[in-house]
Order: sequence, then C-alpha cells, then structure tokens
Amino acid sequence: HSAVKYYNPIFESTVKLAFYHISFKKIDGKLMDIIIKALEEELGEQIYQSPLKLFENIEPDSADIAAFAFAAEQTSLSLFELYLTLNELSKYKIYVNESHRSNLKINQYYMYFGVALKKWLSIARNKLLHRIEYFLDKDQVETSLSATTNNKFTSSSLDISNCFTQMTQFWRRLAWPDILGAIVYLIKMTEDTANATRLYAILMEEKLNAKKFYDTNDLSFYTQELSLTVNNIERIRESFKALPIELSYDKLLVAAEKFHPIAVVDEYRKQIETTVAICSQDITDRIYRILSKVITNMEMELKQYLFHIVEAPEASTVQDTIQPLFTFLDNQLLPYTEYLIRQNVTRCSG
Repeated sequence: HSAVKYYNPIFESTVKLAFYHISFKKIDGKLMDIIIKALEEELGEQIYQSPLKLFENIEPDSADIAAFAFAAEQTSLSLFELYLTLNELSKYKIYVNESHRSNLKINQYYMYFGVALKKWLSIARNKLLHRIEYFLDKDQVETSLSATTNNKFTSSSLDISNCFTQMTQFWRRLAWPDILGAIVYLIKMTEDTANATRLYAILMEEKLNAKKFYDTNDLSFYTQELSLTVNNIERIRESFKALPIELSYDKLLVAAEKFHPIAVVDEYRKQIETTVAICSQDITDRIYRILSKVITNMEMELKQYLFHIVEAPEASTVQDTIQPLFTFLDNQLLPYTEYLIRQNVTRCSG
C-alpha cells in the first residue's frame, strides 16, 4: 500500500526514519486501547475470558428465536465487521521491524472477541432452528431436469444444507487465529448443527405422522411422501457429517498437536467425532424406523410366500418356487425405487 510503497522510502532516504514502522506502532497502541475500551463497554468483563470459560455459562435459548436474532443482529454485525477489519490490519504488521512485531498489541486483537464470537454462534444457531421450521412450513417438491434426482427431495432439505454451507463460509472468513480456541468454538458449532439436524429429522417425521402414516395398513398413498421424508433426512445427515470436514477440523487438530499435549488434542478430536457419529447414528435409526413400516406391512404376505417355499413339493423347480416371492417383492418395492435415493433403497431392501 501507499505507506510502504511511497512514504516509507521517502522518509528513509531523506530523514533516515522508518515512517511505516513508527506510524504503525503509534496507531497500534492507541487503536487497540480504544477498541478494548469500546468492547468492554459493549460486552463487559467477559471479553477477557477464555473460550472454555465462556462456555461454562450457558445462555438460555430465547423464547422467541426470531426476535432474539433480530435484536442481536445489528450489534453483532458491527462487531463482526470490526473483527474483520482488525484481522486485515494485523496482516500489515509484516512491514514492521521484526524485532518489534511480537510486542504489538494488535497481535492479540482476537482475544477480546471471544464473547462476541459466542454471540455470533448463538445467533447462527437460533436462526438455523428458526429457518428449519420456516422452510418446512414452505416446503415443496424440488424439480430437476435430471432423471436421477427429479422429485426425490423437497426444497427444505436443500435450504438447510445451504444454511450449513453459509456457516462454513462464515467460519472460513472468521479465520480465528488461536488454534485451541478455534477448536473449542468448532466443537460448539458441531454440537449446535447436530441438534439442528435432529430437529429437522423429528419435524419431518412428525409431518409424515400428522398424515396418519403410522396408522394405516395401505402405504400406496404414502409412497412418495415417505420417500421424500427419508431422502430429505438423509440429505441433511450427509450435510451434517461433511460439516466438520468443511470446517477443516482435522487440520486444526494437527496444527494444535505442535503446541499442545497430544492427550488434550485427542480429547477434542474424540469429542468432535463422537458428536458426529452419535448424531449420524440417531438419524440413521430414525430413517430405518420410518422405512420399517414398509417391511412391517409386507410381513404377513411375506410369511405366506416363505411358507409356500418351505412346503413346496420336491418336484417343483427353483424357478417355480421362488419366482412368486420375487414378483411380490418387485411389485411392493418398485414404486419406492422410483422415489428413493440409492442409500435409502439399500436400507429398504436390506
């Protein structure tokens, strides 16, 4: 920029002074004093707390999620813009004399934004929960030119997957400098999205149940509805599973191993991966429970076909004995193969 490219060479050649070095140091001290004071007035003494300490005090969820998000959003947006500005400014310390860089106050700028980041994550969580309910209320079948995906999902699953993507973009833009602190916040994001994933699956199943799905013995009316439900849930499960990877959790943990005890880092790894695994299994179990209704409805007739196979005369050919069962299964499951995605077809037939 101009100070480095033009002013600094002029000052050094004429008055033998490092203009940029002196200016940056003066700005650094005064600017950070002003910012710390402003943050303290806005956020209180919590700006001095570590990430672990911050999450010891669990904030109650707002009764009105939308109102909470709206009330906090403007202040949080301003704080985020300030954080990004300081993040960018801190990069210019590279032009300060190397022996003085470590003493710059701006090196620690992020430490005062921990409570702000906690609020940003709370807003993201609450808005995500609100959007799940909103998108489900406005849900409609997706249309696609691709025959392989046409009518296999509804819009809500795409909308929620996009919300996960937005959270990833926020995290990358944040670029939190403190590795161990970043892991703590990443764990919080993982836990929040796990709960959101569960909520989506629960509400999707409730929508199906509201149409008396579990009370009927004739599923022909529910073929597409059932398929859309489990497909949507599976899409969100996959999006959730990919989230920690998109957030580069493994790179963070590897980087943390260089500065912190392996046991501490391994505990964080276990916490993240366990959260993902448990949530993923919960969702898979829910999908199986929904699909089991299909098998349950077929049980009586299946038993009859199996009985005929067992009691078939020895003179009967294998084709004559088994073909009726295959025909029955094809007739029962074929409608689902038109709507179910591959993973759920496998679950249904398995």
